[in-house]
Amino acid sequence: MVGAMLPASCQKVPAAASAPQTAPAAVVAPPASPAPPPPRCESLQENCIANAGTRVAVGPKRTTFAVPTGWKYAASAERATAVHPEGVGLLVVSYAASVDDAAVGSAIEREALGSAIQDFSWADLKRRWKKADAELPFGAGKVDLWEVDAKRQRGRAPKLRDVGPGTLLVGVARRATDEPIVALGFVLDSGKESDAPKLVMDALGSLEGAPP
Repeated sequence: MVGAMLPASCQKVPAAASAPQTAPAAVVAPPASPAPPPPRCESLQENCIANAGTRVAVGPKRTTFAVPTGWKYAASAERATAVHPEGVGLLVVSYAASVDDAAVGSAIEREALGSAIQDFSWADLKRRWKKADAELPFGAGKVDLWEVDAKRQRGRAPKLRDVGPGTLLVGVARRATDEPIVALGFVLDSGKESDAPKLVMDALGSLEGAPP
C-alpha cells in the first residue's frame, strides 16, 4: 500500500538493461606498396652511380668496360656515358658501323656532337690519323689513342658547351671480329689536376671484347 501511495517520482524504477558492449573493430593495415623496380640506368637522370664492380656493355658484340667508381653513368646498346662526380670529366663509349675511316670519323663526330663537345675538328685529327699518339691492348687487337687540345688544333681547344675548354681523348678499339669501338674522354682544364685523366685512361684500358 505504501508503495502505491508514493508519487511516481519517488518510486524505484528498475534500471534499464544496458546494451551489450561490442569490441572495437580491428584496424587492418593497408598492404605494403611493392618496392619500386631498380633503375634501368639508361639515362643520367636516373642517377646511377658506379661501384667498384660496375661494367657496362655497348655495341653489337657487347664490348664491356669498367665505369670509374663514383661516376654517374647511363648505358644502352648504342652508347655508354659516365660523368665525374665533380663534373670535370666525361667519358662516352659507342661504336662505328664499319672499320672504314669515314665510318669511324662519322661516329666520332656524332658522339662529340651528342655529348655537347664543341670545337672538335675531325679534319684536323684526320691529318694525323695514320699514327696514334698512344695505344692500349684490347684482346688480340688494340686501342689507338689521339689527344686533341688547342696545341693540336692550331690554337682552338675543344670545349664542353656552357662549361669550358679542355682536352679531348679519342680512342678507337679495333679487333678483327668486331665493329670498331669509339670512345671520347673529355677533361676540363679545371680538372687536369684531378683524378679524371687517370680514370678515363683506366676505363679505356679496361675495354674487353666478347669472345669471337
